[in-house]
This record gives sequence, structure tokens and C-alpha cells, in this order.
Amino acid sequence: MNRKRHLPPADTREFMVLWNTVKEEHFVAQLVPLLPRLFNSSGELNAEQVEPAARHLVRAMHLAETPKAGVQAAITYLAEVVGDRTKTNATDVSTALPPA
Repeated sequence: MNRKRHLPPADTREFMVLWNTVKEEHFVAQLVPLLPRLFNSSGELNAEQVEPAARHLVRAMHLAETPKAGVQAAITYLAEVVGDRTKTNATDVSTALPPA
């Protein structure tokens, strides 16, 4: 039996990176089945098509909850993802983004 040995995080920063990764995967897994229904696609979208959007939404939600960024920065981030900078305030959100 070949088992991988998981070492504990070296420090708090590494722990937070690991924890944020686990949380993101959990949130993406919850969003993937919801998004097709949200868009009333009636099964036209599959999990593979929806997962990238779910990841962007999770990132936007993290951004919205930070005091430095807020909801407007989250909307700006999503607009930048889809390539539409005309409908939002063009602000630099890169410094407020949580780790991916």
C-alpha cells in the first residue's frame, strides 16, 4: 500500500494557503450544480463548463468580504474576467485579491 505522508504546515502562512485552497474547493463544489439552474440552462451546461465560472465567483465573494475591496471591487473583477471594463469603475483590484 502506497500512502502519501502529509507533513503539517511549516508556519501559519502555509496553513492559511492550504486552508484557503480547501475552502475554495468546497465552495466550487457547492456552486457547480447550482449555476446551471441559476441561469435556467436546463442541463445545457455541464460541470466542466461551469467550474471556471464557479471559481471566479468564489474569488469575487472573497474579494467582496475584504474591507479593502468590497462589493464594487468584486463586480469589477468579474467584469474584467469577462472582458467588459465599460460597465464598472476601472479600479485595480489586484492588490486586494485574496490568494488564489
